[in-house]
Amino acid sequence: MGRREIFYDGFLKHLGFEPTECQRRFFDTAAGFLTSDDGDILVLNGYAGTGKTTAVAAVTSALKDFGLPCVLLAPTGRSAKVLAKYTGRPAFTIHKHIYRQASVGDDGFGSFSLSPNKAKNTLFVVDEVSLISIDASLGQSTAIFGSGNCLRI
Repeated sequence: MGRREIFYDGFLKHLGFEPTECQRRFFDTAAGFLTSDDGDILVLNGYAGTGKTTAVAAVTSALKDFGLPCVLLAPTGRSAKVLAKYTGRPAFTIHKHIYRQASVGDDGFGSFSLSPNKAKNTLFVVDEVSLISIDASLGQSTAIFGSGNCLRI
């Protein structure tokens, strides 16, 4: 049995019930993603209530069994709490993970800088990506943090 099949079987084991056809396809795709060097990003999308977070929880649990590091992130504190509840692992807001507070000014506002990424060979799971702002220039928010575009490289 190859690594891809081992991952796939681990995902199924941690799901704990018969997966939907879409969850099976996701597990197969995730196993392929984790065992190849072909891509940097894997996107899982679907309607609310279709089992996306439950499937991701199975993947992260299996990765823990395999001793592979995984960081769970979400755009809001609320979505991070939901992700942590489903996975049984700590989850953080994206900003908490990628920024650190450098100082606090007399006005009470903080100055932030990017934290160094010390993670090597780590899977980053970002839940509720649809909540991430991708264009601060639209002026929809007065709270711009960093570049205002969390997905910009």
